[in-house]
Amino acid sequence: MNPPLATTRAHEHLQDVLAEFHGTEAALVFSSCTAANLALLDTVVGSSDMIFSDEMHHASIIDGCRLSRAQVARVAHRQAGSLLASMTSSATTSTGRQERRLFITDGIFSMEGYSALLPDVLEVTRKLGAMTAVDECHAAGVVGATGRGTSELHGCMGQIDYITGTLSKAFGAVGGGYICASEARIARLRQRARLATFSYSMSPAAAAAAATAVSLARHELDSLERLRSVAKRFRQGLVQLGFKVIASEGPITPVVIGDARKAESFSAALESAGVYVPALAFPVVPLGEARLRAQLSAAHSDADIELALQAFERLGRVHHLI
Repeated sequence: MNPPLATTRAHEHLQDVLAEFHGTEAALVFSSCTAANLALLDTVVGSSDMIFSDEMHHASIIDGCRLSRAQVARVAHRQAGSLLASMTSSATTSTGRQERRLFITDGIFSMEGYSALLPDVLEVTRKLGAMTAVDECHAAGVVGATGRGTSELHGCMGQIDYITGTLSKAFGAVGGGYICASEARIARLRQRARLATFSYSMSPAAAAAAATAVSLARHELDSLERLRSVAKRFRQGLVQLGFKVIASEGPITPVVIGDARKAESFSAALESAGVYVPALAFPVVPLGEARLRAQLSAAHSDADIELALQAFERLGRVHHLI
């Protein structure tokens, strides 16, 4: 029997909407996706288990791995061969039997904008009997034919064991996170996830607003098409100007500068010109790969994009970046 979690019909409706959005049987709502990732890793695996995670994953996944008490192996970024070798090696050389093995990755990597190669990952995890978890914070609502995330983008909806996500990015809610999975897996989380049982959740009003936002994202795709048009125009404009832009599969547009001080100075100059694009440097990104990280929105007008590109061109020349 499930414990009496503090919930309302608004929360239950949101969970139903999220499960339908991601093509799973059930969902469980948390106060944030950080809480969801911590709860997932603390609950699903333990000291006799092993986690395999992409080396470029999000900080909340790092913290969740530590909290889980499981053995952790970092896998080379987007390299299914590295995952296969690591899983095979751990199965043959580890002392003691591992009850469960889980591979976890970002769906869209937040500092790069491109996706995890899920079909290659699933080929490995199926072969070796491991579970797969995908953090869709930067994918849900913006990636895939109808915006349903990385699994839709790669044609593998319904094949991921656990999906985590946030309601505060593409869905625009005031906060909240979630886990989507099978009925049995969600039931286990309801019973054992301490961050579900012993922590606050979203308010009923926020849950109701989030359910409406997810439903709109699911069925009204004009904004999604507008977002893709805006992002494409902005990226193409930057490339034509001579900037180094990482190929992105979503609205995240990283512009690689290299030197941290140059990136910070350029970002400050852009902000003074009315264009806010924050700079990111080590340890958030690898040393020597400092960048500006633009985040496009369907609300950006054509005039906004033109203003931004003009500022990049004018100030890029001043800062000797193009």
